[in-house]
Amino acid sequence: MAFVAHFYFRRNLNLPQAHTYINQVRHPVRRLVSHYHYMRSTNRPAYRIKEFRASGERNETLEKCFRLQHKGCQNNVMTRFFCGRHFYCRRGNGRALHKAMNNIKRFYAIVGLLEYYDVYLQLLNKRLPKFFPKISNEDIGRFKYNPKYSFDNISKDLIAAITRANWADVKLYSFVKKRFWKQAKACEIRTLSS
Repeated sequence: MAFVAHFYFRRNLNLPQAHTYINQVRHPVRRLVSHYHYMRSTNRPAYRIKEFRASGERNETLEKCFRLQHKGCQNNVMTRFFCGRHFYCRRGNGRALHKAMNNIKRFYAIVGLLEYYDVYLQLLNKRLPKFFPKISNEDIGRFKYNPKYSFDNISKDLIAAITRANWADVKLYSFVKKRFWKQAKACEIRTLSS
């Protein structure tokens, strides 16, 4: 059985069977910029678009959204997500980062890197073949992530500010990246471009 949902980590899901977790992340700055654009896209449920338009935040710049910490621009979201629902997780601080890393080590079979989706799919097949059949290289090549925005027009100062503010996510991403490539090496998987 597969249970697909989008929620902050919970150790106890009250499921009758043993379970494991999988997830994927992307570089924290790119994640924040992508989420900013996603919140403003029409590729969302109609009620969400309506809610967002009513918020008055739709036309604000990335810089303003980040500075005011509006929806789609919050800091250290990945750390908070993997940390869970404890009160200290909401802060995205050092304690939250430590808990997030421990949760990943203990409960996640794989946390993939969106930038290496081809390797992630191959890892899923190797580690969880019952749920993830082998996918051809041709099919893997069809998967793309949000190509509709340009990262080039964001100032270096804003990128540096987002990086500093998301220090916990940057450390978590580095941790996940090392773990991911260690798993790929153990499964003798390489990226399609190598």
